[in-house]
Amino acid sequence: MGEYGVNVDFLQNNFKNDKKNDEIPEKYISKLVEYDFFLKNELEISKILKEVGNINNYHGINRFLTIQKYDFVKVCETNTQLFEKMNIQLDNDKKMMLIKYKKEIETMTPFIVSLFNNNLISNNGIFPENTLASRVFWDIIRINEDLFDDLIFLNKKGIQFLDLSSKNLLFNGDLSIYFTNFKKCLVRTKFNIIFNNDNNDNNNELLELHTYYSSNNNLQNIAKYIEIEKYIDKFIKIMDNIDYFGNKHFDLYFSKQLIKSKNFYSVFQNIDSIIDDYLNDLYFLQFFSDKFKKQIKLKWKIEVKTNIEQNVSLLNISTEKISWKLYLFLILERKSDLVWEIFSLNSLFTNIIYFMIKFFDIQDKTSVVHRYFKYLFTNMDVSTCLFYNNNSQFDIKKCMNNYNKFCDTFELSKDFNDLSGFYCLSHVTIENQEKLYDFLLKNVEQF
Repeated sequence: MGEYGVNVDFLQNNFKNDKKNDEIPEKYISKLVEYDFFLKNELEISKILKEVGNINNYHGINRFLTIQKYDFVKVCETNTQLFEKMNIQLDNDKKMMLIKYKKEIETMTPFIVSLFNNNLISNNGIFPENTLASRVFWDIIRINEDLFDDLIFLNKKGIQFLDLSSKNLLFNGDLSIYFTNFKKCLVRTKFNIIFNNDNNDNNNELLELHTYYSSNNNLQNIAKYIEIEKYIDKFIKIMDNIDYFGNKHFDLYFSKQLIKSKNFYSVFQNIDSIIDDYLNDLYFLQFFSDKFKKQIKLKWKIEVKTNIEQNVSLLNISTEKISWKLYLFLILERKSDLVWEIFSLNSLFTNIIYFMIKFFDIQDKTSVVHRYFKYLFTNMDVSTCLFYNNNSQFDIKKCMNNYNKFCDTFELSKDFNDLSGFYCLSHVTIENQEKLYDFLLKNVEQF
C-alpha cells in the first residue's frame, strides 16, 4: 500500500467526524491502511505528541507529521469495485482504518531540497554566486541544530526514533524540516531493574527476570515481567522491519543479529565477524584511508568486546546460559538517552559535509567546513557515542559542548569575507552546487 497507505478521498463520507462538516475539506489527506502493529504504534505516538501540543505549544510540535484523525472502516460496507480498480486486495477478516494526515504532506519534498532552497537552481539568479554555497552551509548547520532540538524533545516524551534517516525527513517549502513515519519508533519504558555484579539483594529482580526467561515458575512479580516481555517484543517487531544499518548505531546492529539468531552465545562467539560486517557497511567510514579504517576497526573491536563482557558480568550469568531477550532488555534498559538517534543524525550530516568538501574541492584543512566535519565525527567517536558503558556514558551535553566549541572557532578575519559568506566557499560555482544537489538527491537514502 505504500509508505502512507492508499489515498481514498472517496471514503471520506464514511469517516465519522466528516459527517459534522466542521472542517475544511482540503485540510487533511485520507489514507486507507491495514490496522496492524505498526499503525497501532503510530497512533500511540501521534496521541502523545497531540496531547503535548495542547499542553505547552512546544515550538517544534508542528514539525512532527503524525496522524491527526482516524476511524475504522468496515470492508464489507465499501464499494469493492473501486478497490479492484486500484488493485487493492481486501480481506473481510482484516481491520482497515481510515487515517488522516495534514494535507501539506502531499507537497513535501526530500529534506535535501531545503539546503538548496535559496540558490539559483530555484530562484533565477536572485543571489550573487559567491554567497550561494555559504547559504547552503549555513542551512546545514541550522537544520542540524533544529533536528537536534526536536530529537531532545521527542526523547523527553519517551519517543525513540529507531529508524532515523533522510527518508523520514521532509521539507515543506518554508525552511522547516518535518519528522515523519513514526511507525518504527519505540515509546520508551524504564523498569528500573538494577544491573550490577555484586552478590546482594539488589540483584533479586534481575535473577527473577532470568528465571522468567528460563521457566516462568515461582515468580513474585509476574505482572511486571509480562510488561517487560511485551516491551521487548515490541522492540523486536520494529527491528525486524529495519533492514539498512549503514547509518545506525552498533547497539541496533547487534540487536538485529540477536533477533535473527535467537541465541546470545552464538552471536557472541561470532562477534569479530559481526563487527567487521557492521564497520564495512557503515557508510561514513568509506571516506577515510584504509590505514585509518584498519586502526578504527582494531580499536572498536576491543571496545565492543570489552563492553559486552562488562554487560555479561552485570548479569552474573554464564554466556552459554544468557537469554538473548534478556540481553536485549539490558541494552534497552541501560542505554544512554538519544545515543542511537544522535549517531544516525551525525552520520547523515557527516556524509553531506564530506560530499560538500569533495564536490566543492575545499582543500584547506583548517577551513570552517572541515572543522564542522571534525565536529560531527567527534560526536560519533567510539569512546562517547558508539555504545554505552559504565565508565563513559553518552552525554547529550557533550554533543552540545562540542557544537559550542565549533561555533567558538569562527574568526571574522579567517573565515568570513562578510557576515554571510565564507572564504573557503567563495570559489564555488552554480555548476558545482548543481552536481552536489543531484548527487545528494540520488544517494541520500544511504546516509
